[in-house]
Amino acid sequence: MSDSEIQTTTYLAHLDDSGRFQWARTLYAHSKDNALQDQWHPLEAHLRDTAEKARRFAEPFGAGDWAWNAAWLHDLGKADSIFQGYLRRENGMDDSEYDYGRVNHSSAGAACAEDRLQCLGRVLAYLVAGHHAGLPDWYPADTGNAALQIRLGEGRENLQRILPFADHILAKLRPSPLAAEWPTISYIIHYILRGPGESC
Repeated sequence: MSDSEIQTTTYLAHLDDSGRFQWARTLYAHSKDNALQDQWHPLEAHLRDTAEKARRFAEPFGAGDWAWNAAWLHDLGKADSIFQGYLRRENGMDDSEYDYGRVNHSSAGAACAEDRLQCLGRVLAYLVAGHHAGLPDWYPADTGNAALQIRLGEGRENLQRILPFADHILAKLRPSPLAAEWPTISYIIHYILRGPGESC
């Protein structure tokens, strides 16, 4: 398969006989040097394992569900056929530099959180977008294209290409205890992150 074929491949989902999603191709999170694809790390397994580990780390300070949700979304953009093509072309290359000069894989999950999870989604958007380089600024005045406001635009474009996978992952998220137990916190976060004139 050529690079152009890999880049334009659509990863279609269908339900199997047991009602679980099956993908036309296995989606991968990471490749391994000099290894066949069946030895690479599948994306959904990576997201699940990361979510379980993040939840365990965050449980002692009451943020287990936040960590669970952020981890499920952190590499959502890797479902994009462009990232999958990148892994196939660059097998053996460290993908940690992927967000720099290539298609940004973390912004799709940030856009998904921002657009689909209401007010508290912005908090997750910051966590997801910053999982490699640290928390971004909102306004581009100081950081240019690295600002969350800019990255969400690109993330929304990427998200459109992976909507079936994004919906599948969103079903695994847990409701935030902060949103349910302390609605005032939601309002405060909304006010700080969005400003008094913006709505969710």
